[in-house]
Amino acid sequence: MISWSTVEDIKGSWSSILSGVKVALCITGSAAAYKSIDLARQLIRHGADVIPVMTRRATEFVGPELLHWATGNRPVVELTGGLEHVELAGDNPSSVNVVLVAPATATTVSKIACGDASTPVTALVNVALGTGKPVVVVPAMHEQMYRNPAIVEMIERLTSMGVHVLPPLIEEGKAKIPPLEEIVEAVIASLRRKTMRGFKVLITAGPTVERIDPVRILTNPSSGRMGAAIAWEALARGAEVTIVHGPVQVPLPRRSRLRKVYTTEEMLSEVERAVKEWGPHMAMAVAAVADYKPEREAEMKMSTESGPIQLRFVPTPKVVDKLAELGIPVAAFRAVYKAGSDDEMALMGREYIRKHSGIFAVAVNDVSEPGLGFASEYNRFVLVSRNKVEKLPPMKKRVLAIHILDFLEGEIPERNINN
Repeated sequence: MISWSTVEDIKGSWSSILSGVKVALCITGSAAAYKSIDLARQLIRHGADVIPVMTRRATEFVGPELLHWATGNRPVVELTGGLEHVELAGDNPSSVNVVLVAPATATTVSKIACGDASTPVTALVNVALGTGKPVVVVPAMHEQMYRNPAIVEMIERLTSMGVHVLPPLIEEGKAKIPPLEEIVEAVIASLRRKTMRGFKVLITAGPTVERIDPVRILTNPSSGRMGAAIAWEALARGAEVTIVHGPVQVPLPRRSRLRKVYTTEEMLSEVERAVKEWGPHMAMAVAAVADYKPEREAEMKMSTESGPIQLRFVPTPKVVDKLAELGIPVAAFRAVYKAGSDDEMALMGREYIRKHSGIFAVAVNDVSEPGLGFASEYNRFVLVSRNKVEKLPPMKKRVLAIHILDFLEGEIPERNINN
């Protein structure tokens, strides 16, 4: 007998973002079907309950017993008099909250678009669309098939039906299934209220780098993880997102506009250009910008045989100040060191806002706290606006992004975020 503890031991171990959410994970006969095991486990680690549904062809790529082990739920591989498709996707208290088809073959994409209910997967999707449940489809096939005008038309039809189609990665002549983290984010987004639809958010992320000589740099340990988490959450709420980022160590959302930079001056130039050309409604200055740079960059690699050297450092431009000067509301992220209590951090945040008229909110974090901040998946903040303070405990950055945007949505000055 398969032990339920294999699921219970990992459920919610990464976050509770999908706690209480039932996901029908539909698997079709693609070579990418083997990834469904890890995908199911990632969904469970975020708190979801996963029910596998498989086409007969999918069972030739990955065994139903393995899916049973991975999810704790026995897969649906055929429809019986129990009307499994209606039970799972119908309008009843025990049905799923979202249907995820990953991977979706060209055949399955076409069948869904045409209302075909000849497999357990397509029958389930038919019912889900009829009851208005979110459906996420992740195509995976050879690139030539994905480019086929008939398949292009079917995907467009799915989109017009309200299905969220997650574009594949085009690599090595194949339309490959995207990273599993991106699929999980698509599930999260399908369940979010679109409170930021029509809203443009400019985010700076990651470190900037200043050169000392051709092989030596001045930077900091920022990974870009917090900026990426905020971008994912803003996209989930329906916002359009542009990210101006330094050399980050984490994947950034493909659905955002990405502008890669290296130095602080390059970041400054790119945010100015984004504001002028794109017209964001709000900026979030999350990047850990290098505050100093060498007065002169050496043209050649400095030799250690020359003995001690002296470098003169000069301040870099303040990107957050420039954003504030450009006339859009700015939420700043301020890293402090050994700040003391949360109340002291709140006072720092209020003083920062008082000195910067264009900044309507600031997230203060103490980077001296072990295991938090730079290069970590965890952090904690004291969120401060002119009228409000919220003290957050340590938690994963992806979860923090939810709390931060909840806070900011109610504090953006002189704007209705829903208009």
